[in-house]
Amino acid sequence: MAMLKAGQLFLEADKVGCYDLSTNSGCIYLDADMIITEKLGGIYIPDGIAVHVERIDGRASMENGIIAVDRNNHPALLAGLEIMHTKFDADPYSDGVCNGIRKHFNYSLNEDYNSFCDFIEFKH
Repeated sequence: MAMLKAGQLFLEADKVGCYDLSTNSGCIYLDADMIITEKLGGIYIPDGIAVHVERIDGRASMENGIIAVDRNNHPALLAGLEIMHTKFDADPYSDGVCNGIRKHFNYSLNEDYNSFCDFIEFKH
């Protein structure tokens, strides 16, 4: 799950962290059998929603393209699946995952980048 201007996230693949994320744009990447091979080695994420947050010296950083939370009980994933089961013409990305995330994390002036990282790490 790379939310908040994922295009810049992936363009900055050689950087340790990406701190210039937009506050008003977002997207998500979901792949049911995703295999990630960069930086963290080989990570298999069969259950979907995934973001890797690295904390260095107390500073949170979503790493570029390493999206890694292997949790099939993530509240956003469960909400997304519920939407998918109840809507006839549901789109798996915009209806399922994005709306699932919005049910639990609504990015606003009160919730910043660090709040989103805390959400990913179940620190809310």
